[in-house]
Parts: sequence; structure tokens; C-alpha cells
Amino acid sequence: MKKPDAITVIPRENFQEKVWPLPVSDLFYVGRSTNRKLMNFGINTIGDLANAPLEFIRSSLGKNGEMIWVYANGLDQSRVMAKDYESPIKSIGHGTTCRADLDTPEEVWQVILHLTQDVIMPGMMYT
Repeated sequence: MKKPDAITVIPRENFQEKVWPLPVSDLFYVGRSTNRKLMNFGINTIGDLANAPLEFIRSSLGKNGEMIWVYANGLDQSRVMAKDYESPIKSIGHGTTCRADLDTPEEVWQVILHLTQDVIMPGMMYT
């Protein structure tokens, strides 16, 4: 289903015939462990999951189970990000491992100064 830009439009009218035959492991958040649990319940396809009782899935897999059941049924209401959306920078960091113990405040200061210079964004002013 992947086109050159990895975008596939699946109309609501026929999503069941296109999506339900796919392996349940194709859903987001169905990793190896969840897939194994679902297979033990006889749930192998997205359609199997969609047709399973929500209460059973919720009690067996918790919130994650409810979420993947919603995905399988095409009921997810999450907003789709715009094509040009850029996530805001939440934090900047850098780390290092020193070859030897730092014994003096001056040695520590030199390492902190080096790390700080590695993460400062060009054009930003610090006072």
C-alpha cells in the first residue's frame, strides 16, 4: 500500500476490505509482545482485532489494547499533522565520558564549557 511518498488514502467506505485482512502486527503499537499475546487469543489480522469484544481486549491489554482496537475499527480521532509541521525543540543536550576523574573545579568547568559550546545554537545570545 506504500506509494512513492508513503501516503495511502483509504476511504471510510471500503477501509474494512483493504485493512482488515492485514496482519495485526501492521498496526502502530503492536510490537512483538502484543502480537504474540493477540495470536494466543486467535487474533491474527486487523479484522480479527476489530471484531473482538472491546472489553476483552481492554481487560487483556489495558489502555494500549483499547487504543489498537480503536485503530483497527477506524475510529481514531487523532489530528493529522500538516505536511510542513516541525516539532518544536523541547530540549537540547550533549554528554561525554571523561578519560580520567575530574579532580578540581577548573577541570569540571572546562568540560562543562566544552559541552555548552557544542549545544549553543548559532545566533543565540546568552547573558
